[in-house]
Amino acid sequence: MIGMAALLLLAMSCKKNEEKPLGGEVCFRASIEPPSGTGKTHLADNGHTVLWDANDAITVVNGQETPVAWDFTVVEINPEDGSKADFVSSEHGVPEGFFTPDYKAYYPASMYDKAAGKVSLPSEQVYKAGSFYPGYNPMAAQSHDENLHFQNICGVLMLQLTGRCTVDNITITSRGESNLWGTAEITMEDDKYDEAMTPTLGTLANGGNSITLKC
Repeated sequence: MIGMAALLLLAMSCKKNEEKPLGGEVCFRASIEPPSGTGKTHLADNGHTVLWDANDAITVVNGQETPVAWDFTVVEINPEDGSKADFVSSEHGVPEGFFTPDYKAYYPASMYDKAAGKVSLPSEQVYKAGSFYPGYNPMAAQSHDENLHFQNICGVLMLQLTGRCTVDNITITSRGESNLWGTAEITMEDDKYDEAMTPTLGTLANGGNSITLKC
């Protein structure tokens, strides 16, 4: 029996004039980087794609002089294309003046430290056949409006497992001193605000050089 494990490795419409509780209104529309083979992460060669999950949440940082970060959760996933979804505020509303022309967004929301303005990549990941377990494919987006085109910030290593033994976990260790998990800043290209934008993950600190896939 052949199993497949996908392990991430470093490869390095809310209206703007409405500032009130959102209720069920769409606030941001987000899409995932298409599996064209040109991005850092893609599974297209094996017929797999990465789709939004009903429990997904993102953090959006607005373009104010003193940026404000707020969490939004999935309210509806496009039934014809699961890589597109609508998000609404995780709370009852949003801070006054939140909606500005420019936004930066991060997935998953749990990855982003609002106080430090950094992301945190975990030392352990969880197995899911043919794809990523929800929340383990970190992405970032930059936009002039409420349409967010998320791009991957990591690469993918696909492992084909054969034989009769049971595998509990798989650990990957870098040969050098470079960390494979920890905290870092994400740099966005200043002049690109659409699907052409490429986020860059900085050097990981406060982490380690081994990551484990729990099978």
